[in-house]
Amino acid sequence: MMKNYWTFIGLLLLLFLIIFGVAEQLHLPIMSESLEWMQTGNLSAALIGILLLTIDVILPIPSSFIMIANGALFGIAIGTLLSLIGSLGAALSGFWLGRYGKSWLARVVSLQQQQQADALLKKWGLLAIILTRPLPLLAETTAVVAGTSSLKWSSVALAALAGSIPAAFIYAITGSTAANLNQTSLSFGLVLLIAGLFWGLNRYFNRVLLQRTANK
Repeated sequence: MMKNYWTFIGLLLLLFLIIFGVAEQLHLPIMSESLEWMQTGNLSAALIGILLLTIDVILPIPSSFIMIANGALFGIAIGTLLSLIGSLGAALSGFWLGRYGKSWLARVVSLQQQQQADALLKKWGLLAIILTRPLPLLAETTAVVAGTSSLKWSSVALAALAGSIPAAFIYAITGSTAANLNQTSLSFGLVLLIAGLFWGLNRYFNRVLLQRTANK
């Protein structure tokens, strides 16, 4: 019944993948030099970090390393806060894109499918936003799709914050610890450990979500 809607989501995910791939091939300075721009550790570095995390919704910014840099430059508390602001900006930007493209979606998806999708997103959309925030591509796609629903801005903002807090906090700890110990290998090892942790948690919660959906 929702074939066109799932096709839309698949195409949206593919679009993000293509954009990210093209941007990587072009070696845009905004990606390769992003960490260098933050080395000063002053107010401009904080603003640059927030901006980079926000535009991660459309460009393959190395968000995990930006968050680690925030922790290394500004400490755990401020580093976490800066990363949360940037991650929230990315989520709301994606949500706005979904709102903006809602009229276009109505041309390719029937009203019945839109209503079914809206009901599904009301039930699971906020949870999906929380679970996908640390995941590239899926985070952006989920935020945009949520924008096509009747979910409220405030609800999406709270869900995005909830989903961003663990990654922002742990990456800030990683950056702060690596800066204090001045050990690059430790930082790299912690990044791998954290990435594996989030990957495992995401698989677990996705399995639970699928089981609950199948039982309904």
